[in-house]
Amino acid sequence: MFKTEKISNFYKNHNFNLFYKSLHENKFENAKETLKSIENEITKLNSDNELILNDIYLLKQILLFHNSIISFWEDIYQEKYSSSWNHLQTCFDTLRKINKFSLNNQKTKELNFFEKQLLIIEKLYPYNIFMSMGMETSLFECSICGKNIDSFECEHDIGELYYGEMAFGIAKEITDINHISMVENPMDKRCVVQYPDDGHQFKGLQFLNKQLISNQLTPITIYDADETPRKILNDDYIKLKRNEKCFCGSDKKFKNCCINKEYIEEKHIELIVNHEFKLW
Repeated sequence: MFKTEKISNFYKNHNFNLFYKSLHENKFENAKETLKSIENEITKLNSDNELILNDIYLLKQILLFHNSIISFWEDIYQEKYSSSWNHLQTCFDTLRKINKFSLNNQKTKELNFFEKQLLIIEKLYPYNIFMSMGMETSLFECSICGKNIDSFECEHDIGELYYGEMAFGIAKEITDINHISMVENPMDKRCVVQYPDDGHQFKGLQFLNKQLISNQLTPITIYDADETPRKILNDDYIKLKRNEKCFCGSDKKFKNCCINKEYIEEKHIELIVNHEFKLW
């Protein structure tokens, strides 16, 4: 996973087993203490070697991922579903960086487990459309050298690591916001319609919360999911004679329109729990 022996050995000697056990028992404060201890050790790491510094950056992203996992599950446990969405997206952001900067894009079995699990849980949210904003700026300043990142003077590429720092562009002097769009696949999924946490839109997460509180499942035992759609009775369906106008208002005959829509297909996700599965 790491490109240097020094950081590989550090990771092996500071495993996250105690963290996973605390998360499994919903002892979030204990899990935070474990991560804080590891963080204190990471701050002591230093080097002039670029590969080691880049591995330290990767190590910090792994730590950030685990901190975001705690925040996510705490929010689910406390019925803060809107807030949990933001922590979930931070998990995905850090996983993308971990994938990119790991040796041969290899991750540990624990990170692979959480990636699969979080992609399942993401489908329980009601968000399908996202807001996206477009703006004009005078320039994007390089986060490392401070020069225009699109100019020949800047030697850094966006999204690459340089001595433990990732280069990105900082928008300067925004001159115009030229559009706001509704899109299905934005770069950032955080800009969404806000629903109340007790609203029906979060019924899947509300079920997850009840299962957590009653110890029917834990953040570690959600192992997989069955996503087979199911058919439910269509409450709007009205049985008519075949040649009557359809109830939906289409002005078509019932036989040519909604005659076969007495049942409708509904998205259905059944979580698969494995109580024997352990990460520690």
